Amino acid sequence: HPSMYAVIYWNDHVTTADFVIKSLIEIFGKDLITSKKIVDEINALGKSQVGVYIRDIAETKKDEVIAAARLEKFPKKLQFFCNINIVIIKS
Repeated sequence: HPSMYAVIYWNDHVTTADFVIKSLIEIFGKDLITSKKIVDEINALGKSQVGVYIRDIAETKKDEVIAAARLEKFPKKLQFFCNINIVIIKS
């Protein structure tokens, strides 16, 4: 079976909590309560795992978040680094 990848949001001190919540609901299918808990975790720990997917889905979700960030006119650095990355999970 294929390798699985964790999608991780990092606290970049630029992205707003509102944007993170909106992206978690619209892109990752999280509910509002879960999304707020993830934001709290990002603020407390500096990062949070928001989902685990096969590589293609993880990459697609990352691309969707970056596109949404561009629409929101976040700073240029966010367009390249965003506050998200994908890490392989060893099985």
